[in-house]
Amino acid sequence: MNEEIDKLYWSSIEYHYDKTNSEAKKLRGGFVYVFLLAFDVQDALKKILNELKSLKLKPVEIEFISPYDLDTEWDTDQQKTTVLSICEKVQETSDVIFDTFNAYEEI
Repeated sequence: MNEEIDKLYWSSIEYHYDKTNSEAKKLRGGFVYVFLLAFDVQDALKKILNELKSLKLKPVEIEFISPYDLDTEWDTDQQKTTVLSICEKVQETSDVIFDTFNAYEEI
């Protein structure tokens, strides 16, 4: 019997705030990394879109969705530590976890 094994995925997403989001009056959108467990890319996309919808965010562009390599290089040790901490939480909880939301203001 083959059991589906979820892998650790990550994605980079540009988003806009939905009109119903309380932040929409002052912020237009932003970008964020997201980490999650998924069976494959299609499963990851479905989970990401559901989570964005629950946060009242609309994806503008999904730059990539790919398996995450725990040896990925980051610009600083702090970034790497933060991401590895997120990855541990994802593997413990199976939650979809976003890194820091980098938002830009409404013009």
